Amino acid sequence: EGNRPLEVGHCATYEFDMYKPEKNGICYVRTYKCSDMSTSFRVRDQNTGDISWALDKECWHYGKYLHVWRVQVAKVSLMNGSRHYKQCNRSPKYGSLCDCGLKVDTDEKLKKQGCPPPRPWEYAANVFGWRTKQYQTGIFHQFSFPRKAMGSVDPQKAAEFLNEKGYKKHGPKDGDATFQWKQDRTEFIVDIAACLKKHVSTGMDLKDASDDERKDNLGEMIRRFQRAVVDGEEPECGKPAQ
Repeated sequence: EGNRPLEVGHCATYEFDMYKPEKNGICYVRTYKCSDMSTSFRVRDQNTGDISWALDKECWHYGKYLHVWRVQVAKVSLMNGSRHYKQCNRSPKYGSLCDCGLKVDTDEKLKKQGCPPPRPWEYAANVFGWRTKQYQTGIFHQFSFPRKAMGSVDPQKAAEFLNEKGYKKHGPKDGDATFQWKQDRTEFIVDIAACLKKHVSTGMDLKDASDDERKDNLGEMIRRFQRAVVDGEEPECGKPAQ
């Protein structure tokens, strides 16, 4: 666990995140986001993370609930995603937008960031991507899922798009690239306080922990998450999302 680089063709750093095996160049993976929303929402135009991010206290600062989705992603997009991560932020007027700036609360700011109203989403990113960061649980991946990259997954088209650097042109006249990823469904919505802090967290102080201690701790938390959430053995961890 935790030593499966995406760049060389693994679908997920942690095998737990693969809800079924890769087939025909398509990866089937879980992705996670902490949010104050208690009801399901789509993963499009969102930044999410892997299981290591989901179980880190840094994620828990972002909301009361952990949302878990099942998504399909072209393997070639995962292999090449490290250069294409984009920040996705919510505009009160236009909804979530990827690569339109950190502050998207006014039309003027959106215009300065290259996403001019009245249809700023037409200028947003069109490529799936990821980055790595490190907090208490260790190294983890965070992903960006632009709506302009969402659709029936076609690995061949995704490879051609990357080879031709189609991500450099993403204005309204350039068309979308709707073959890189697709949401299957929301799998779980988990109460962080009632479930994760009580039944999944080990309570271990990781501030000065070694890499091996962090790895062992994360492995134990993943096992607890499997039992409490996926296997449904803890009532406080809720039921699968409908």
